[in-house]
Amino acid sequence: MAALVGIGNPLLDTSINTTTAMLDKYHLNRGEAILASPCHMPLFPEVMADPNVACIPGGSALNAMRAFQWMSQRPFQSAFIGSVGQDSNGQLLKRIVAEAGVTSLFMETTAEPTGVCAVLVTDKERNLVTNLGAAEKFQHNHYLSPLVQKYVTDAKVLYTEGFFLTVSCESLVAIGEHASATNKPFAFNLSAEFLITVDPFFQSMQKVMPYVDFLFCNHTEALTFGKRLSFSQDLEVLAQQIANLPKKNMKRQRTVIITRGAEATIVCYTGKVLKMAVPRCTKEEIVDTNGAGDSFVGGFLSELVPGVMLDDIDIRACVRSAQYCAMQCIKVAGCNFHGLPQYKTPSALFAKAATFAACKHAQQRRKGGSNEPFVNHPLGVATILTEAGVTDSAVLQAALLHDTVEDTNTKPLELECCFGPKVASIVQEVSDDKALPKAERKKQQVAHAANVSQEAKLVKLADKIHNLESLLISSPWDVARTEGYFIWAYFVCQGLFGLNNLLDARVKTVFLACPPICAALQASPADAILAQLQPALDAYYVAMSTAAN
Repeated sequence: MAALVGIGNPLLDTSINTTTAMLDKYHLNRGEAILASPCHMPLFPEVMADPNVACIPGGSALNAMRAFQWMSQRPFQSAFIGSVGQDSNGQLLKRIVAEAGVTSLFMETTAEPTGVCAVLVTDKERNLVTNLGAAEKFQHNHYLSPLVQKYVTDAKVLYTEGFFLTVSCESLVAIGEHASATNKPFAFNLSAEFLITVDPFFQSMQKVMPYVDFLFCNHTEALTFGKRLSFSQDLEVLAQQIANLPKKNMKRQRTVIITRGAEATIVCYTGKVLKMAVPRCTKEEIVDTNGAGDSFVGGFLSELVPGVMLDDIDIRACVRSAQYCAMQCIKVAGCNFHGLPQYKTPSALFAKAATFAACKHAQQRRKGGSNEPFVNHPLGVATILTEAGVTDSAVLQAALLHDTVEDTNTKPLELECCFGPKVASIVQEVSDDKALPKAERKKQQVAHAANVSQEAKLVKLADKIHNLESLLISSPWDVARTEGYFIWAYFVCQGLFGLNNLLDARVKTVFLACPPICAALQASPADAILAQLQPALDAYYVAMSTAAN
């Protein structure tokens, strides 16, 4: 089920590059976002007639969900509630939303066609003129439907756009009440100045604001909001004043995030203001700014959601992710995303896993006379895999993390939130159940080795190689126990062979350094080696049943 649920106005963005003459023709102030009035209706066919028009899924909250999915790289971790028409544009939106990995919870209506937003890009700055169409026909009863309620109940974080205030304030209040009652973060975007300056819209905003835990806005929206409430026009002071507005859920202090284009982002978090510089890009790299704010929100939520699930929110990581996602958006036409986010490249994930392992094992040392840091072991396991030509990113991450669940306070959910379900699953496969006696854990490794996934087999084999090679250098045990470990590892490895010739050859070479194994290999036929070593393995299990460590 989706961890993030958003609600808003799903739209089809029709984007063109134009001139100030078109803005003047339709009485548009540069850079503004407005709802279409009757005088703007001729604009939409004019935009569609442009030979270079680009049709892109849009709507503020839906854009944020798509950005979240791109940053997360985990399909269907978000769901979106809204209303579309029973027409070709509605079908197109549903298809593209699914392709982006977002679950659509659309109400479909015949009353109006699917909403459209004309995006006018003038010298890389965008104007938005929206005809809500079917989006405006959303009914609160759809929000109350069993399917939607199931998603809302199961969500960890809830998000909405300010634009939806004009459609169903009742639904936003209901979401806010659910969030407050269940202590779930409710995030809200001011979205546009007209929602603050027009009395009916601002009155609706005032009904929703007490439920808001995370408030997003740009600096002009923030200043307009502050002016409306006779607050300071100093953005840092204003952020604190907004954060301190009355709140329903007092378990969470309101966080206020104010973007300022290329200038530092202002954040009021836990009552303190911090400023975070925005990464720079050249003017030539900017294609247009359409969707930049929504992408910022999506990037922020991609770090907030796992932080909420783990009860460990890193606000700086949230903002860095937000700034990165917005930066990628402005380098392409419209609110689109291509390739892998830098945060999710194999090298970035490998570095993240190494850092995670180093933190988790920081106070641990390996057994043996060298007393080396424990993290040297997972690093060694990952190195062995790369030396054997293993390039699977999930396997290499799992190699770095393979002892975190077994030997630290790490929970599987934490790994899943940080590294995804595949990595978490591999780590769980190679982790012993510490609730079992040591001898039983050893027996289960032998019994289960052949049945784990191929990825887990690679990690387990590299793990055994590193442990065995380390014992040859400095063993913490006497000769009998050391040889017993070698024999036990020999039995485990029988279920791991056949996936990587280099790993197989390396561990077989190491086994030759153990006299009992070497003797068995020389004296017995291949099918009798395990039988010859079985008594020694049984003796090892007996020794493990009384071993202290």
